[in-house]
Formats: sequence, C-alpha cells, structure tokens
Amino acid sequence: MDDNEIVSLQKDISGYVGKMFRESFGKGPQSVYTSVGYTYITIYLRNFLTPSERVLLEQDQVMTIMQMRDKLMDTLIPELKAFIEISTSKKIREIYYDWNLHNKSGMITCISSESFTPKDSLKENYLGKEKIDYEVIQISKQA
Repeated sequence: MDDNEIVSLQKDISGYVGKMFRESFGKGPQSVYTSVGYTYITIYLRNFLTPSERVLLEQDQVMTIMQMRDKLMDTLIPELKAFIEISTSKKIREIYYDWNLHNKSGMITCISSESFTPKDSLKENYLGKEKIDYEVIQISKQA
C-alpha cells in the first residue's frame, strides 16, 4: 500500500468505527484516530463515555461498565475484523482493546500476520527515539 492508500484506509476505518460505536452504544466517541503501520492497526477513541456509563462511574461501578463493554465488544469485534479484512485483503490474527474510563478513552489494536506497510516505514528517526523505544519496551514487558 502506498501513502495515499494508507491515509484513505485510516479514514475509512475511523469512520466505520465511529458509526459502529454510535449504533451499538447509542453514543459514539468524539473522535476516532486510526494508525496503520507494518502489521498493526491501532484505533484510538477519544471522549467516549455514554450518559449511563457516566452515572455508573460516579457511583464507582467500574466493573459494571467494563462487563457491559465486554459484552458489546464480543459482537463488535467480528464485525470490525471482517471490515478490516475486506478493506485490506489481509487476515487479522488478533484484536485487543482496553479502556481508560477516567480519561473517557479507549484503544483497539488489530494485528495481522501480513504487513500493511513496508517494514522500512518503521525506521523513522526523530529526536528522543531511543528513549521512547526503551520506554515502550519496558512498558510492554510490564504488561
């Protein structure tokens, strides 16, 4: 995939996820950011908390919210997986998600066995890259 195809794919996935969440949760995230790189697709949901979840959160019912979301995600993941596989012609091997209710955000990570972008595209250099790479490795080990 070239850069234009990647940008188009990112927009398509973001739009699809926003719509899918609005239909399933009754309220969608304020914004959805998708990033595609090598064998990964990450989807960041910003400002996503339904009014009923807000009430439950005020009552410290975090587990109730997480259980509700898990049930809904059980139905959404196959739909998301199918959409990405059709859009990319690549098989999605794994999908993970996590929520930060207090920040009203979430992250979905999709992993493919096949590359979406050339591996060379990961070799970006920028100031502080070594420190960031080190921190990511340390956090990954902890997780």
